[in-house]
Amino acid sequence: MNSRDITIYATKGKGIKTINTDVAEWQPLRDLLRREGYDMNSLHATESINRTDLINDNAKLPEGPFTVFLRPKKTKSGVGGTKDLSFKELRSMVKQLQDHDGADRVKEKLGNYTQLSTENLRSALASYRPKPGFTFSADGTATSSKSTSKSSSATKAKKKASPKKSSPKTTSKKTTAKKAAPKKESAEEKRRQELDQEAQEIMRGY
Repeated sequence: MNSRDITIYATKGKGIKTINTDVAEWQPLRDLLRREGYDMNSLHATESINRTDLINDNAKLPEGPFTVFLRPKKTKSGVGGTKDLSFKELRSMVKQLQDHDGADRVKEKLGNYTQLSTENLRSALASYRPKPGFTFSADGTATSSKSTSKSSSATKAKKKASPKKSSPKTTSKKTTAKKAAPKKESAEEKRRQELDQEAQEIMRGY
């Protein structure tokens, strides 16, 4: 198969990325996406040409340029996405949960997780219900609305504490400020909107 551009569009997280490759099946492309930093254990993938879900390792990919839409997997309960994680990644998830939910809450639910086997830890995490806003990150950094709000509050407090500088008096003549010309919509932003609309159309069927 000839090399072609594959656009990767994640509905949350990394946005748009273009990969040029000649891979013909889903498994090598999925491995490539993992190397690019995507947590494929927690994402569903759908290709844009036939609008089919990419699940089977041997699923054939379109021959020409196409888009892969990535969206978070829906889980009824528990953290989700623990099935294919290594013991090291499972422990990383526990640490991220401790940062997000608090060490005491995690210990109460999981006990001494360092003494659990890989399968027992996986099972315990699969049934653990984190507080809202938690998303596991394979690179070791959890996404937390809690931490985001804290940093935002700290920034606001810092701004509030800063004394206002008095502006020096000037004797210059008043000039009529020209209205800034409206910014033109960038090609990247336009493309993002198009992909977002297409992703919404695809996800209506789920």
